[in-house]
Parts: sequence; C-alpha cells; structure tokens
Amino acid sequence: MRSPIASTAFCFSTVFLWFASSSAFADVTRVQPNDRVRTEVDGDRFTERTDPRWVAPSLDLASSFHAARIAWQLPLPEVVPAESVHHQRQHARRFDFRHVHFEATRQDRNDARATVALATQTEAPATQQRLFHSGQEGYPRYRIPTLVATNSGDLVAICEGRKDGGGLTGNVDLVCKRSRDNGRTWSKLQRIGDFGDDTFGNQSAVVDRHTGVIWVACTCSPGEHLEAAITRGETDRSTRVFVFSSDDDGETWSRPRDITSAVKQPAWTWYGCGPGVGIQLRDGRLLFAAYHCEGNQGKTVRSHSIYSDDHGQTWHLGGNAGGGNSESQVLQRRDGSIYLSARTSGGPHQRSLADSKDGGKTWSTKRFDESLYDAFCQASLLKLSPTAGQPRWLYCHPAGPGRRNLTVRMSRDEGRTWTGGTLRLRAGDSQYSSMARLRNGRVGVLYDCWQDNNYQLYFTTFATTQLQPE
Repeated sequence: MRSPIASTAFCFSTVFLWFASSSAFADVTRVQPNDRVRTEVDGDRFTERTDPRWVAPSLDLASSFHAARIAWQLPLPEVVPAESVHHQRQHARRFDFRHVHFEATRQDRNDARATVALATQTEAPATQQRLFHSGQEGYPRYRIPTLVATNSGDLVAICEGRKDGGGLTGNVDLVCKRSRDNGRTWSKLQRIGDFGDDTFGNQSAVVDRHTGVIWVACTCSPGEHLEAAITRGETDRSTRVFVFSSDDDGETWSRPRDITSAVKQPAWTWYGCGPGVGIQLRDGRLLFAAYHCEGNQGKTVRSHSIYSDDHGQTWHLGGNAGGGNSESQVLQRRDGSIYLSARTSGGPHQRSLADSKDGGKTWSTKRFDESLYDAFCQASLLKLSPTAGQPRWLYCHPAGPGRRNLTVRMSRDEGRTWTGGTLRLRAGDSQYSSMARLRNGRVGVLYDCWQDNNYQLYFTTFATTQLQPE
C-alpha cells in the first residue's frame, strides 16, 4: 500500500516532499536529468554527480542507525537524489514521518522520474551464504577472511586458497570474489596472488579513501617448510612481506611488490599481516597491524604496525606492541590515538590491548581487557558513523568456550567498554572474521568455521538494530 504525500511543492529549483508513512513505499516525484544535487544520510555525504554509488539504475542507501532504507530507482545515471534525508525512529519497526528534501537546478527540458521507496530494514537474520566452499573451484581448502567495501560500495572478499589442503604451508594462493549488490550475488573465484609452490597469504587489506585503491599487505613463506620450522629460524629462506593493489574495485590487480627490507627486522623469522583489514587515519596514513616472531627459537611473538604516508608507494615499520600477542587489528579514536586489539598467545583468555599516540610509530605497554574473552584467535573490528554524538565500534569474535559462538559486540566509548549490545551470528564452531559496512546500511561479515570436515567461509549480514543488551 502506498503512503499519502502530506505536502508537495514544486518550484523551478527546489522540491520539498513530506511523507507520512507506516508502509513500505512512498509516492513518486520528478527530478530533471543532469541535475546537480547532493545528499547526506547518516553522516555520509555524497556531493559528486559522478560518485559511482549513484551511477546505477537502482540503488539502496541506508541509515543503519535509523533502520530505514531509501531506494532510488533512476532511469538516467545523471539524475541523483539529494540535498538531505532525515528520518526519526518512532518505533523499533515503524516510522511515522519522513522529510525528504530535493534540491536541483534544471538544465534541460527532458524529464526523468525518480521513485523513492522508504522501508524499514528487516531485523531478521540474513542468510548464511557459503561463499568459499572448500573442495570446490579448484582449492581443497579456504581460510582466513578479508572483507572490504570499496569507495563505490562494491564488496571484495579475499581469502587463502590452499592447494595442498592443509595448514599454512605448501602451495597457498590468494583468491577473491566481488559483489556489486551488497553481497546478494558474487563474481566467480579469481586468483589474485600466486607464488608457485610457496605459501602466499596472511593478508590484510585497506581501501585508500582518497584514491580508491585497494591495498593488500601479505606474506610469502617457503612452501616446503612448516610454519614451526620457519618460526624457529631453521630454514634457508624466511618469510617475506609484499604489497599489491587494485585501482578498479578488485577486477584487476598489480603484481606483488617485495617490501621486506622496509618493514621486517633481520632477526625476525615468521611474519603475518593482520589478518583482516587495516585502516586509513584522518591524516591519510595507511596503517596495518601485523605480527612477527623473534628471539630464541622464535619463541617471542609480538604485534607491530606498518604504514604508508604516500598512498602506498613506500612503506615503513612502526613500533612493537606488547609481547605474547599476535594477530591484530586497529581503529582510530576521535582524539587521534590508535587502539590495537590483538590475539593473546599464551596467558589468560583475555584480549591483549595497546594504544598509540603517534600514528603507530610507538605503542603503550600491553594490557588485558578482562571483559573480552579471547579464544587465542583472530578477531575483527569495524568503526561505524556516530549516532547521537556517540561512537559506534563493532568487535566480532568467538565468544567461547573455545572457538565457538561467533558474536558481535558494540562499544559506545571507543573500545573502553563493550556494553552497547551483542548479537550472536553463529552457534558452534566459528573462528576468524572480517567486517565491512554495506551500501544498504547493514554490516557484512565474512568468517571461517569448521564444517563438513573442512574449513568453510561464510558471508552474512546484520543490522545494528539487532544488537541487544546482555
């Protein structure tokens, strides 16, 4: 059932629409082709008519906090919605009033019709989609998820394709799939990194928001040796560090470039990037958390950081963070400091934390977060736009016991506490994860788990309104 339009006014340059609606759709209005318009939704501003997020026959753009979706169906890519969209949450599942304001300047006489559909985001759990099925598409096993959303809103899912079917040894490639519709459908498997019989993996990715380039940092280890032997320094070749990139949303990729001499100390043996995702700081710095083994027989494992201040052209080694901690991810607080969350390697089942006040060049003394159970496993972080002036950080990890019960938690104080709500994504075995904000306002999660006597990688989504108090 269509909603009535409470008031409609047309003038030469401005159109205002008031919708009073409790149903899924609101009525139709007109905008002009080639109109230059702007929009701001949930803190995200789109000002360029050529923004790829708007160059599509249909588009879902959502405010995840208000749980409302605005779907624009436009016959011409030059026509984009705009100036601002405001909506207030009246009930958990029902919205009574929406104010939509279009502002445009007519540049020719041809009409185009824009249909504005307002609908509440579903709070039902999304389908658990097996995205990388071990034993199919050329690889006996897949592991280690990375998920990023590009500047255009496309999703790129990356993982290891293990040719020899075992652990992190032997012939391992990096592979990816891409989605242009918020993860509903995906491209075929694409191999993006292959060093023959060597082990090419342990990847982390970040999107440079200034250039649109996806950067992947990863490692290559001698495939004929086990991780334990490399860690102890018993092999003739050690782990090397590489970066490579894509400037077309993951369709094509550059050749990997060896940056080992810039980001690895000679005494280090084993090395891993992330795994998962890095971040871009407000000053433009690209920052990855990583880890390495050092000391007697490689028994000391530490997190550290690497960074680039020239959009990925050169890379530098940051500071060490703690000891007895490894796989890490980072977020930046409003005061500019960096929060590092790391897998604990031995010690209590609590998350290892450190902070940096200089963009990752140095780190504070390690501490434990007693409120976060750590299954000695990787975990993922994601920062969403603030609501009501409060930050929104997400943390995804196996809540235990052991690597079981994948759970998302929210922090409203930038990682100091995680009491902003929880959501269990999967019961039973669940391990590594990576999160990205989708174009429709939901959050996408790529995670691996043990199922059917092998590791599998699943993709799912959720709305932040699904998180509930503990």
